[in-house]
Amino acid sequence: MTSPLISAAELAAWIDSAEPDQRPSLVDVRWKLGHSGAGNRGDYLAGHLPGAGSLT
Repeated sequence: MTSPLISAAELAAWIDSAEPDQRPSLVDVRWKLGHSGAGNRGDYLAGHLPGAGSLT
C-alpha cells in the first residue's frame, strides 16, 4: 500500500513541473480547540503555506 502523504520536496517538485491545470490545490487547515474561525484566520495570515487557500 502506498502512502497518501508526500514530502515537502516532492510537493515542491510537483508544483514546479506540472502544467497549470495539473497542479495540486493546497489548503492550509488550521484548527485549535476553543478558537473561533477568526482566531484560526489570524494564525493562517501569520504564516501559511505559500499558495495555499484557507478554510476559515
